[in-house]
Order: sequence, then C-alpha cells, then structure tokens
Amino acid sequence: MKKCIIFLPLYLAGCSGNYAFNSNISKDSIKEYFKAADVTLYDKAHPAPKSYQTIKIVNGEDCQQSSNNKIATEADARTDARRNAADIGANGFIVEHCVNLATPTPECLTQVVCTGKAIKVKQ
Repeated sequence: MKKCIIFLPLYLAGCSGNYAFNSNISKDSIKEYFKAADVTLYDKAHPAPKSYQTIKIVNGEDCQQSSNNKIATEADARTDARRNAADIGANGFIVEHCVNLATPTPECLTQVVCTGKAIKVKQ
C-alpha cells in the first residue's frame, strides 16, 4: 500500500506534461474553411433584418465530380455562397434561389447552384 501512495503521484505527474499538437493543416486553411460561419444565412424561413446594405449578388455551387464523391447538395452550395460573400466583406447572405442542374456535364455528375445577395447588416 505504501508503494502505491509513493508511486501514484509520480505516475499522475507523468501524465501532466506539456504536449504539442502538430497538424498538416495551416492556420490560413482553417480560416478559409470556417469563414462562412461569419456570414448569417437568410431565407424565407429566416428573413433578413429590415435594414441592410446590399453589397453584391453572389453565387455558390456544389459539384459531384465523380461517382466516388458525394452527391451535390443545396446546403454545400449555400455554404460556398456564404464563403464568397465573406470574401467581399459581407456578414449576411440572402438566398434568392437554388437550382439543381439535372443534366450531367463532363465536370459534374450532379451540381447545385445557389444565387443571392451578399449583404452588410449593422450590428
């Protein structure tokens, strides 16, 4: 029992070292991936505030490039549009419409394109 009392603190101290996390993802890539989160999505179910400034019309798309990839979705096309809105300084995106392009192209087996307004809402 005495050995347990002596070695338990040493054992626990060994688990509390300084550990570093290394990743192959750069900080810029992480910022690029998550910048859509800074743009609020507005649609019929969640209307935009009454007061905002329209910056520009933007598009977003999702493309299934091969049969091994997931099918293109409206959600991913809206996220792409939000990233594009963030690139021009918008903090909101009003979805005007999304189109599911039914005919495959050489580049995309399935494709969804969303269009809307990149807006600046005063906070």
